[in-house]
Amino acid sequence: MNQNLDNFNEITECGVCHTKEYTAFLKDGIFSINKCSQCTTHWVTPRLKPEKLKDIYQTIYWKSDSPKDLGYDDYLRQDKLYQKTFSRRFKNLIPFLSKLTTTQKKVLDIGCSNGVFLSMMQKKGWKGVGLDISEYIIEQAQKTRAHEDLEFRSGYLHEKVAEKEKFNLITMWDVIEHVEDPIGILKQINVRLNPGGLLVLETQNINSFFAKLLKRSWHHFKHFEHIYHFNETALRNMLENTGFNIKSISTANSGKYIEGKFLIERSQRVLPKFLHGLVKTCLGGFQHTTFYANMHDEYIIVAEKTE
Repeated sequence: MNQNLDNFNEITECGVCHTKEYTAFLKDGIFSINKCSQCTTHWVTPRLKPEKLKDIYQTIYWKSDSPKDLGYDDYLRQDKLYQKTFSRRFKNLIPFLSKLTTTQKKVLDIGCSNGVFLSMMQKKGWKGVGLDISEYIIEQAQKTRAHEDLEFRSGYLHEKVAEKEKFNLITMWDVIEHVEDPIGILKQINVRLNPGGLLVLETQNINSFFAKLLKRSWHHFKHFEHIYHFNETALRNMLENTGFNIKSISTANSGKYIEGKFLIERSQRVLPKFLHGLVKTCLGGFQHTTFYANMHDEYIIVAEKTE
């Protein structure tokens, strides 16, 4: 990925509370992660300029030559793995969705990729709208899910979903850490939820055991795309300040189904070159073997609209 500094902006204040007081948390090449002294949000600087940031989510992001740094190895090929992942994550939602009637089952998935989650929800009786800033992945969703009663839109929330269009459930799976204005998008979501509507989001926990153990080698430190990192305190403050009441915050079922190839690729971040070579040799025959992994370094949060 091109690290030409002309493509970046230096970020000197917290994008959540706009405080300019912070402590240096981590340095990794040209990137630094700072911790806000007030709300404890962590942010990456420098950051790709807005027009450059949107560009990275096009074709190369979904089939990346270096997924440990940016994007996915081959997202579309792993569709079935994501189906299994979302089926497991859905368990966290069941207690909160069971009381909804059929007419209330309308969901907006922000950062929907190729519509895997929405496809699952449609089979459970939900009407779904998917939104993603990647024109490429929305085209793939429209092709892949053409036979399903789903709607996909490419663009930003404030552009593509009118305030009068209401939902009972809005989801953001591994999205908010990518968003330039987290408070702004949470306020926009609140407006588009019906009274008592639910927001479900998943994001990484920078205070987790593995984040502390692995430091700059933590697999969620992908500085081009993950421009914020949160802990429980920061997430609670953000949601409460934008009109939400947290009903559940948990690491249960927050893992995903992966292939051996994923372990080989991510081991490059942690191991010396010779040990990575050894792992690659030992696991070479298991590149497409799948299994479930949960490092408990991500939260699934269910929050209810209060205002």
